[in-house]
Amino acid sequence: MSYGMIFTPDWAVTVLTGVLVFLVTLYFLQSRDKRKSLPPGPFAWPAVGNLPQILGKDLHIVLTNWAKLYGDIVWARIGVDNVLIVNNMNLAKETMVKHGRVFSGRPKKRKTVEVLLGDGTDIAMADISPELKFHRNTIHSFFINQRRSGRLQLENIISIEADSFSKTLQECCDRGIDFDPKLEISRVVANVLCQCILNQRFDRIDESFEEQLRVIKDIIDNIENFNIVDVFPWLERFPIPSWVRFKGSLARLDQWLSRVISEHKDTLQSDHNRDLLDMLLNMQLEAKAENDEEKIRMLSDRTIGHIVHELFGGGIESTTMAILWFMIYLMHNPEWQDLIANEVLDQYGEDEIPSSFDRRTCPQLEAAIKETLRLACVLPVGFPHRTMKEVNVRGYKVPADTMVIVNTWAIHHDNKAWHDPYTFNPERFLENRDEKFSYLPFGIGNRVCLGSSLATMEVFVYCAVLVSRFKFRPPDGDKLPELKANQDLLCGLIRSE
Repeated sequence: MSYGMIFTPDWAVTVLTGVLVFLVTLYFLQSRDKRKSLPPGPFAWPAVGNLPQILGKDLHIVLTNWAKLYGDIVWARIGVDNVLIVNNMNLAKETMVKHGRVFSGRPKKRKTVEVLLGDGTDIAMADISPELKFHRNTIHSFFINQRRSGRLQLENIISIEADSFSKTLQECCDRGIDFDPKLEISRVVANVLCQCILNQRFDRIDESFEEQLRVIKDIIDNIENFNIVDVFPWLERFPIPSWVRFKGSLARLDQWLSRVISEHKDTLQSDHNRDLLDMLLNMQLEAKAENDEEKIRMLSDRTIGHIVHELFGGGIESTTMAILWFMIYLMHNPEWQDLIANEVLDQYGEDEIPSSFDRRTCPQLEAAIKETLRLACVLPVGFPHRTMKEVNVRGYKVPADTMVIVNTWAIHHDNKAWHDPYTFNPERFLENRDEKFSYLPFGIGNRVCLGSSLATMEVFVYCAVLVSRFKFRPPDGDKLPELKANQDLLCGLIRSE
């Protein structure tokens, strides 16, 4: 007779249940101990973290709702990545200015960034380093020189494009047709960047231009938000629609950049830079002549391509959306539309293009633009940062390699800083009001947007031309567009009387 143990299905279920309960209990106990020194935040599930609360929703709205529950500083997890969320202007200054160098890193683990950059680098997604400093200083110097030659060169380009924009819209008005201005605004915004960076311009909107816009938008959407493959990298082996589309956009981007760089190399002159790309390619040639391996690496074709497209692509989408939102808010506030139109006409008349260097001459227009950037918040969360080492913030220990998200939407709509923060009211930028200045349209600290001065110039001139020469209204029979962020914007135009 044998007395062996008999394994039944019930016994196996009991053991597995016990092991599972033990592991879950251990996880919660360890998590509780770790959480004691961390900021408050929502419960995070094993492996997926807070992803279930984020997927399919507007990230900035989810983060702002968390801020209402947990406060200005919130701790969360996306997949296995720790995330610190900054929801307040003072906290943004403390992290991005006071501890600016610690918070100046970029997340390293994201698959989208890894695939985008390949063996190259860029500016927006690079960590603070001598290489990044070299790239930022080079681009900054280029734009400073553009402005100095500037009052002629850069302002001339913007004025010519503004006039081209106005004429195209006038043709549509004369024909009495409803008109979606988004593509035309994108064209003239792109032309300023394109002439500075690539010495090219788009005379008209065609399929190749629309294709570039689609590629830019898809890449920006994947980098600014979280592709599921960022959280679970092994999913890249599967036909995830968003990932397949992203890879396709990158392939088209590489083809375009290779062609543009090749064309510039064929016509390059060592004693004359037509644009930014010429300047970078000539610097590359100088580095090769001097056998400077470090600069050769920093000025590889791939890195130059990334920097060129980053400046070109990033500036188009955000500047276009700012101008569209300006139009939308004035459609909802016709008294401000009339007020600003009269101000611009009094200063410049009907035919003169306003100067982007004289913005103080139109304080009401400038205030309305600032209020648009605050309220619409074109980049509601911006690019994530990363802590370079452990740091103490508000008494909490934030570990190294923590992803940091500045919730610009919450900062711009903080009811402790702004009266009626969801109301369009340019007067808050005109008067000495008792409102705090909770405002970060171009970021903060040493990672502030490089193209902010150019974007400010473009938005001012294009909005001045639009509001002084046209009235904005929806097509006949249509309602006013909803004031909802991240929607497709459509509005009609009629000629001003």
